[in-house]
Amino acid sequence: MSNFADRFIAQGVEQGMQQRDASFLLRLLATKFGPATSGTKRRIETADVQTLVEWSEKLFLANSPEDLWH
Repeated sequence: MSNFADRFIAQGVEQGMQQRDASFLLRLLATKFGPATSGTKRRIETADVQTLVEWSEKLFLANSPEDLWH
């Protein structure tokens, strides 16, 4: 496979992981705090995978969605 194809596939995998993780975090937030605001939803949907993982870990101790950002 060419380098272009490898990069294209890797990018697709990364985007798929990001979308899956964002969707999962939004479901967890909704379970704990109710539906996310549009600002929270936008922030989560545009975050990279590593940031989503960090926010998911913080969710367990969070008292509000805003606690995830600090």
